[in-house]
Amino acid sequence: MGLTIHFTLRLSALLTPTDATARMSALHRAVAQLPFTSQSPLVSLDAMAVQAALSPDSQSAYRWACIQHRRRLSYRLDQAGVPRRMQPERDGCSGSIRIPANHLIGFSCWPGPGCQSLELFVGDYPATTTVDYVGRPPNRAHQQRQFSGDAPLRWTGSAFTKTQYSSDPDVGGVANFLRCHLLVIEALDRARDLGFLVAVDDEAGYWEHRNIPALIDEVRSRDDLMPQLGDELLDLISRTRGSLTPIPEAVTAPV
Repeated sequence: MGLTIHFTLRLSALLTPTDATARMSALHRAVAQLPFTSQSPLVSLDAMAVQAALSPDSQSAYRWACIQHRRRLSYRLDQAGVPRRMQPERDGCSGSIRIPANHLIGFSCWPGPGCQSLELFVGDYPATTTVDYVGRPPNRAHQQRQFSGDAPLRWTGSAFTKTQYSSDPDVGGVANFLRCHLLVIEALDRARDLGFLVAVDDEAGYWEHRNIPALIDEVRSRDDLMPQLGDELLDLISRTRGSLTPIPEAVTAPV
């Protein structure tokens, strides 16, 4: 809920780790010229570091980056209970798993108060993964199915940054939102200028239209809607209390 910028960065899968690091280093320098509130050093996280960051008790500054940069694999169980890989937007799915990276290269930025961090990473992912399942009928032995990963498997990173709450009057209102939202877009522009393949889904539409008055109208309409949605959600909870499954607390990590 709330305006969010979803994005994917891609480099050639043929690049060596050294070459990919050099490309991310160039992006790190380019983004450092922008007025982000803070920016982390460029880091290279191997599989052990990624797994450690993903552990429940991790205090890693890159935990949120590792969580965001897991690849999603969706599947549907067939009549025999065997999971078959699906494209969820086309086929629907009955389950999905998240695949951690073997190697992540990148850095984190914080646009400003109320805004989520911007996690600019590319990763190298395993070519296959294994899904546990119990087939039908129920007495069939526990089995596993191996899936192939999505191509390209190397030097791709998908993440998102929610900018909506930077419009809260307590942290600067619409002026602060504009600063945060435009900074994220400018950082992605810098990546595109440096030769990254950049795909963006900007829920505010600014990536496409570059119209600041339209962006202001969009965030103001969302801000007006948020209290109404909050009231409706509280009413729904009160009417369905006792039948709701508890929702785990969201996991975030500071930059």
